[in-house]
Amino acid sequence: MYNKMLYHSANEARGEIVGVTIMVERAIDRYLSNYFCSTDQKRQEFKELMLFSERITLDAKKEIFIAIIKMRQPAYLINNPDFLPLLTKTLPHRNIFAHLDLIHPLQLNGDDKYKLVFKKYINGKLSKREYGLKEFVKVLIDLNSISGHLLNLVEIQEKRKY
Repeated sequence: MYNKMLYHSANEARGEIVGVTIMVERAIDRYLSNYFCSTDQKRQEFKELMLFSERITLDAKKEIFIAIIKMRQPAYLINNPDFLPLLTKTLPHRNIFAHLDLIHPLQLNGDDKYKLVFKKYINGKLSKREYGLKEFVKVLIDLNSISGHLLNLVEIQEKRKY
């Protein structure tokens, strides 16, 4: 029972991070489609043909978004100087939670049993990426903060209609 409960909790934690990151990505998609398209129909087509395809990654969308924000809304960045560093630092956690192998809790020792521990290979050498409860919650809080910033930026953008 303990074994199943820990593993189920780990999978739920993975789903939380991926789920919130999807909300962040959709907000970036909305911002980009508003920026590049003038009608609702074109915005929807742009999202379906470009942004929702496998060809453009979340990282690529982020880079395009950052370039536009720096050009079009520098005042927002001045008033919210932590936003872009938080965005850049936090989004890579999604790849860890979505793609790396999770070490089963029963394979861990001591306090590590109460952490999410992912296997990561760097230059052929195994390393571990650990998330304790405190770090996991911080990633979730940061992702939700990013989401709030993005929704504010979309609202500002839609009021300006540029």
